[in-house]
Amino acid sequence: VGYSYTGLRRWSISAGASYDRSNSEGNVIGTYGSYSANLSASRQVARMTHAVFTFYARKYDSADFQNYNKWVYAVNLGLSFAPGDIPIRFW
Repeated sequence: VGYSYTGLRRWSISAGASYDRSNSEGNVIGTYGSYSANLSASRQVARMTHAVFTFYARKYDSADFQNYNKWVYAVNLGLSFAPGDIPIRFW
């Protein structure tokens, strides 16, 4: 699920969330899943250039394997340059 909003002058904001679940029947039998969420914002800082901020969090989950249960976080800050139809990001 996700949502993006670009109605603000020079700003763009987006958010998303997902849930995954799977069952392994091979060598390592068990149930695995994950939840994730992200938030992104960008602001035009010059012609064809945006400053981009992204935060991402994911929780891995398994009732069968305790070492699989962990949180993962990421924060990105960079520039996006779009001289044409396809943006180019620098991190």
